[in-house]
Amino acid sequence: MKRHDPDTILLLREQIARIERHHGASGAGRRLATGLDDLDDHLKGGLLRGALHEFCGVRQDRALCARPAHFAASILARH
Repeated sequence: MKRHDPDTILLLREQIARIERHHGASGAGRRLATGLDDLDDHLKGGLLRGALHEFCGVRQDRALCARPAHFAASILARH
């Protein structure tokens, strides 16, 4: 596995930040409210659009995934 120079990684992070600023990645319309005030406050307005979120925990039990999947679907249905 090739190790990368810390300076290269820093430059890439700065470039990503510039791209995100240019495309308004932190704008108000970039978040999906969950409808749960405490959660939305903690997430600074809701779930970030265009980002991957995990709604099912580490267990592989399908029954445990049904509730989080329903939660995610309810958020998306409102938007």
